[in-house]
Amino acid sequence: SYCLTKNLTHTDRYTNAIEIDANNITIDLGGYSIIGPTTSHNETCNGIYMDMRHDVEIRNGTITNFPNRGIFSERTDPNGVIPSGIRVISVRVTSMGAEGIVLWGFHHTIRNCTVTNTQLEIEQCHGGITCGLNTTVSVPLDQFACPNVRFLSEGK
Repeated sequence: SYCLTKNLTHTDRYTNAIEIDANNITIDLGGYSIIGPTTSHNETCNGIYMDMRHDVEIRNGTITNFPNRGIFSERTDPNGVIPSGIRVISVRVTSMGAEGIVLWGFHHTIRNCTVTNTQLEIEQCHGGITCGLNTTVSVPLDQFACPNVRFLSEGK
């Protein structure tokens, strides 16, 4: 388990603020924020990034002002492990250059989270939460100006 003890300000717009390189990890933001360098869009800078991970929990804080996504779980190797069991609980994601929370794979949980002011939400009426099948999403629906939760038809 890892816990923030103060706000984390990330200044490099071409790297991720936190990269999770192991399974069975908890990131407790402790009520603090991960603050990015800019919302000017690029594909390389996320608040929290993981590739082909499972059983990861991210909770209790804010992720704001990143060029790509607040939380991004990817599957870069089509023959690799399918991400599963990621839990995002009580996290506020705001002011992203693209999307708020993107979780490829299956069987994730997103609970008590809010996603606001993402560039794709503003431009294309989506970009809040994108997740794989069999994901439980429990968020306040009145936060969205338009439908803002998308379920992917496959785990990628």
